[in-house]
Amino acid sequence: MTFAKGQKARNRKLPADSEIIKLFNAGLSNAEMAARIGCTAQAIGNRLNRLGLTRKKPEPVEPVPPATRPNVVCRQFSWGTVSLPIVRGWYGA
Repeated sequence: MTFAKGQKARNRKLPADSEIIKLFNAGLSNAEMAARIGCTAQAIGNRLNRLGLTRKKPEPVEPVPPATRPNVVCRQFSWGTVSLPIVRGWYGA
C-alpha cells in the first residue's frame, strides 16, 4: 500500500466510545489507556476531548491560620512561629 508524503498507515482504530469511557471512569491515565488499547496517548486525549470528558483538578486547600487567638500577629520561621506576645516576653515589655 502506498501513502502520500507525510501520511502513515493506521493499523489499528480506536475502540468504541463506551470502552474508552469505561477506562476513563476506572481512573486510568491517557498513557495507561493507550497502552491497553494499542494507540497513542494523544489519540486517547483527542477522543476524550471530543466526548467532552475532562479530569477534575483538586480543589485548593485553604491554609490554616497560625494564630489561634484573635488579634495576635504571628510570623512563620524555619525554626518556629513567633508572635508579638512572645517577642514582648523576650524584652520584658
